[in-house]
Amino acid sequence: MLSFRANYRQGDQIYSDLSNPFLGRGSGGSLSATVRPFARLSSQLTLNTSRLTDPLAGNAEVFDVKIYRAQSVLTFTDRLLMRNITEYNSFDKELDFNVLFTYRVNAGKAFYIGYDDHYRQADQLFFDPDGDGLDERLFFSRDLRRTNRAIFTKIRYLSRY
Repeated sequence: MLSFRANYRQGDQIYSDLSNPFLGRGSGGSLSATVRPFARLSSQLTLNTSRLTDPLAGNAEVFDVKIYRAQSVLTFTDRLLMRNITEYNSFDKELDFNVLFTYRVNAGKAFYIGYDDHYRQADQLFFDPDGDGLDERLFFSRDLRRTNRAIFTKIRYLSRY
């Protein structure tokens, strides 16, 4: 099975900057493709875009964001599945990678174990060395640097009374 989905929107949009809010011209859309080569595997690729311009400043671009997302779900058995999400955000220059295993004991109980990894473009990392509120760049490279990593577990238990 293969399916495609697309949408587009355009119109006035409020930019909610606390010091200088204004009415801008916004546009955005999304495009996604889903493939399901067999019953236990599905993958979806998605592109989401959002753009805002300021008409009072000669249609100057305020932001242009693109989010690329890949999500796959592999079902091993009726009780065990694995989900992977990989996402890149062009505005924050961030790459996120997430893997989650789910084991469903029954309808009300499930056990989760996951891995989360986040990267950011190095020239977007800042720090405040002397606490004066003025940030300085940590790196001048465009390489991706790991910002955090986590391994986690969760148990869900539904109780009825």
